[in-house]
Amino acid sequence: MFAASAFTVVTALNSQPVVFSVQASADTFLSTYYADEPQGSGNTLWVTNQDGQLNWTLLLFNVAGKMRPGDLVTEARVQLTVVAASGSGFPATIVTGRLLTSWNEQTATFETKPLMAFDTRTATLVKNPPAFGDTIWIDITKQLNRWHIFGGPSNFGTVMQISNDVNDVSIGFGSREDRTQETVVPRIQVKYTPGPKSLYGYGVDLNLGLVELAAAVRFD
Repeated sequence: MFAASAFTVVTALNSQPVVFSVQASADTFLSTYYADEPQGSGNTLWVTNQDGQLNWTLLLFNVAGKMRPGDLVTEARVQLTVVAASGSGFPATIVTGRLLTSWNEQTATFETKPLMAFDTRTATLVKNPPAFGDTIWIDITKQLNRWHIFGGPSNFGTVMQISNDVNDVSIGFGSREDRTQETVVPRIQVKYTPGPKSLYGYGVDLNLGLVELAAAVRFD
């Protein structure tokens, strides 16, 4: 009974959700129209499916050190600001996948694109042509959970595409190179629940007098 109570008290200390936000550390778009030309220096990130022309946006967020093993990601959303939109194909769906190999925003092209997987696919519906300055939130909770659980060099970023069943849609988002206003830079917002602290996990807070409590627990 005492052991269970001690563990419950210690776990409860870390039950409050934590939220953090970071800007993109790399971004670019890949274009079939400019298949061998990198686009990472531009101010706009395009996602397009328009009469056979495709533009796919790549995003990378460095979240290393923001969470510990055992923390549970409950929500991860990418915040994007619209700077242009065109086409008659709305409503349209933006589909995400995860990137499996490293890439460089200054050299990546459609011809040299990194490997991709859609096992953590998410879909965001854009009902109407968005206006300049509108915010679109892209859910990548499943992707971030997978990255965090596996750890190591698995976080190579996210790819965004307009779904294949849509034609004549193009949306441009502000890139991290666009410094006309700080708010247009792509950003990820992460909400997570810290994992429990125990004798077998993270250290117990000395200021709360729980070291003595945990040390007194017997499991025999």
